[in-house]
Amino acid sequence: MAHQSPSSTPPEALVAACLEEGVESRFGVGVGRLEWLQGEDLWSLTDLNVIPELASKIAEVPVSPCFALMLAFEKPLSVIPVKGFSFVNSGVLSWAFCDSSKPARSGLSDHWVLHSTAEYAEGIIAQTGLRKPSNTTLTKVAQELFQEFQGTGLDISQPFFKKAHRWNISSSNLINVKSTFFLHSFQEP
Repeated sequence: MAHQSPSSTPPEALVAACLEEGVESRFGVGVGRLEWLQGEDLWSLTDLNVIPELASKIAEVPVSPCFALMLAFEKPLSVIPVKGFSFVNSGVLSWAFCDSSKPARSGLSDHWVLHSTAEYAEGIIAQTGLRKPSNTTLTKVAQELFQEFQGTGLDISQPFFKKAHRWNISSSNLINVKSTFFLHSFQEP
């Protein structure tokens, strides 16, 4: 079964394709391990409850929300010399990554993913609540994240695609990610 996805190799769509007739589906189960079995062309999932010590440790990890902004540009953003970087001194953006730089991606357009800071996401959630964000809220978030991206001082063109999404559990406060490049905000603190 040949599926293509703009965000993973093997494609995430294969998991959804498994919802076809004859495949057992379980909902409300934590996945302790997800592994692609290349030679068999299938996913192997381990129920989190099978690994109780891992389940209890995961439950204790503090997590933060964020908003992600997916952008697609007609031409590569050649003004950005790296494929991923963190923002320092930004209350809005925490990092950006060129998603089209991942293996097996089409070179027809340049795709970027921006993540907000946890504080920014918590502020929006405090205003709108935990319910699914409205299209108006997501449009506002998309504009604010993109404006901050443009505020770097780099010549960033307008994307032909722009869509925001909220992740309620996106990152752990315990993980310290070492970035390829730090881009300082050019605004006064």
